Amino acid sequence: MIVIDNVVRDGAVADVNSDDPRVRGVRAVVDVIAKSPELDATALQTVGEKGWDGLIVVRSMPIGGSLSIRARDERDVRKIVGWVPDAAALYLFSGPRMTWPLTVQQMQDMVAIRGSTPYAVVTVSDDLVGHFDLTIDGTIARLGRVIVSPALRGQGLPADVVDLAFAQARRLGADAVHLNVIAANVPALRTYWRAGFATTEGDTDRADVIAMERRLSLPCPCPQHDLRFSVSEFIKMACECAEHPTCSLRVAAPKALHCDSVE
Repeated sequence: MIVIDNVVRDGAVADVNSDDPRVRGVRAVVDVIAKSPELDATALQTVGEKGWDGLIVVRSMPIGGSLSIRARDERDVRKIVGWVPDAAALYLFSGPRMTWPLTVQQMQDMVAIRGSTPYAVVTVSDDLVGHFDLTIDGTIARLGRVIVSPALRGQGLPADVVDLAFAQARRLGADAVHLNVIAANVPALRTYWRAGFATTEGDTDRADVIAMERRLSLPCPCPQHDLRFSVSEFIKMACECAEHPTCSLRVAAPKALHCDSVE
């Protein structure tokens, strides 16, 4: 289901279905969605105030927790090694820290060297579908080695993995999550933007890396988290949200988009 939120203008709630001139831009977004065959227009609804001036929300309803995490074991590592088909994929997965061909021993050594804790993301039947690791330094959690099963890519699963990482970071006392992502890894960048990460200076001067941070105590959108897309790009992202409801899209106008994960 896709939910259209009421828009807040000048501190007051304006119904997007009314004739209020303050929501003309919002109605344009609603019209785009309603006329898009990719979306289920019959599922459009208006709901209550969210409190962000000039914003509405387009999102699908949460699907509940069908995935969980557990400690990674050697059997998991063997499967993960098989998910990395070549040197280019390995570089996106780990940067220069590991060398091709990836081996079980390299994966195990990485844990010992960096002091990180690896987690397996599994279904209710304990099938491995994803992986990440966390390194805790005070109230900062560093997220790394995020990967999902190749058989399940294109279904929004990375967003689930990141949400599980957020939850585990909170349980471990972190109030922020940091990561470095390869700049050429566009799918990963999309996932992290939607999850509320913002770029930061970080601790690297590598030109091929983007440092990102997500403050777990702050809602999105934030000043740094402002993306602009064409209408067609907006529809594509809204469709992805509808198909895999783990993120929300907060919209100010037909060509402006804010993203956040539903928590």
